[in-house]
Amino acid sequence: MPPLVYAAEYDDAEQIRLLMRRVIAASIDPSLQRGIIANVEANLTAWLNRSVECVHLVAVSDRSIVGVVLVKNFWNLCSLFVEQAEQGRGVGPRACRGCRSCLRLA
Repeated sequence: MPPLVYAAEYDDAEQIRLLMRRVIAASIDPSLQRGIIANVEANLTAWLNRSVECVHLVAVSDRSIVGVVLVKNFWNLCSLFVEQAEQGRGVGPRACRGCRSCLRLA
């Protein structure tokens, strides 16, 4: 069954943070990881503090977050992370379609 995609809740923040760190660790050159982690942590904090207009969407399968996408200012795709085991299974495109739906509502 394909994952469900919906707006993240603030209680999801720690799961989102851990997912992003796992994907970065598995797919980014170690010399670049620190800067990328700082950037995604800053975006996550801005979302939590509501200091920017943005939406995090999560893709959930079997009650676990397997993907996350962040759109800032309702047009700027900032980040897209998919669990390594779920890559190639349509999670990313499904999350991006969810973004388009949110943009139409804004």
